[in-house]
Amino acid sequence: MIVIGEVSQVEGEFHMTKDHQGLAKLDIVDKSYVITDRAGKEVPLELSDDTKVLNRVNPGDKIEAKISSEGHTLSVIRLKP
Repeated sequence: MIVIGEVSQVEGEFHMTKDHQGLAKLDIVDKSYVITDRAGKEVPLELSDDTKVLNRVNPGDKIEAKISSEGHTLSVIRLKP
């Protein structure tokens, strides 16, 4: 199933890590999104290590998400405005 909508909420974790040069950087790991689909329904999307997310999204971004028949989020793609 494919769901298209606007991101209304992002939940995740933030950590300080070091890059390959040993410099401190902020590492952001998204855990879930809530999107509002075209019909105005809120759809929660749980992310896992297997979910393909090409670009991090923020509230207000429009996305396309592929959902498995078991309800797992397979991929998230940010759509161009």
